[in-house]
Amino acid sequence: MIFYQMQDEKRLLKYLFKKALSIKKIRGEASLRSFYRINFDKHSIIAMVYTEGSKSEIDKFLKFNDIYKKNKVNVPEIYDVLEDKIIVVQDLGDILLQKYMKKSKIKEKFDILKEIKDIIAKLQSINVNNTDSLLDSDRLKFEMEFFINNFYLRLKPIKKS
Repeated sequence: MIFYQMQDEKRLLKYLFKKALSIKKIRGEASLRSFYRINFDKHSIIAMVYTEGSKSEIDKFLKFNDIYKKNKVNVPEIYDVLEDKIIVVQDLGDILLQKYMKKSKIKEKFDILKEIKDIIAKLQSINVNNTDSLLDSDRLKFEMEFFINNFYLRLKPIKKS
């Protein structure tokens, strides 16, 4: 199949999205996936590309997305899954929370932290029985440590004035 014969991700995306005005690789942070913003005339989408096709990883992503939606956690809309390699999702922009927090005033920071607290409460309310088969204990530990080291510890304490 031509899909798997194309080695270069960007060339593959150009083949799949012929009407795109531009395709730009964007930061993936610590992900094993590659991310591309695909721009069209009036909108853009994000392609999450699994370097090595991975049906099991894509299935986990889709199941988590479904669980989060059912529990009213905002997640990007999934538009398509192409083979076992690419998930096409809604483009929610490119402003990182860390950058937004640095530029925000104190009151805005407290408002953002309240929103984060509300999101965490929604996540905590999700029945563990719905997710335990999706993450093994090693992966769960890795994800938690990654969050603590790369987000939580980077936030400077905020003092209310």
